[in-house]
Amino acid sequence: MPDFISEHDIISNTDFGFKKLFDQAEIAKYDETEHRRYYESQKEYWDYYSTMTTAMNKGIAKGREEGRADVARNLKKKGMSISDIADVTGLTEEEIKAL
Repeated sequence: MPDFISEHDIISNTDFGFKKLFDQAEIAKYDETEHRRYYESQKEYWDYYSTMTTAMNKGIAKGREEGRADVARNLKKKGMSISDIADVTGLTEEEIKAL
């Protein structure tokens, strides 16, 4: 062992190292809990976001469908042929006849 390192230094440094290590273990345990909470909150947010986006997209699609049906009804009232209405709106002839 070198002259400049005493046995006392090794013991005190070792104690310091153990204390530091155990303090880090407590911090790691805390960080793991916080990380889990953060992950769960992110998961809840993305689940909510996904649900709302899906609902919004379904609503938009339903609104477009209703809009095309309204246009088809109005064109049918004006006397436009069913095949032309189908071309304009994208609805099938059966759907237009049912209006």
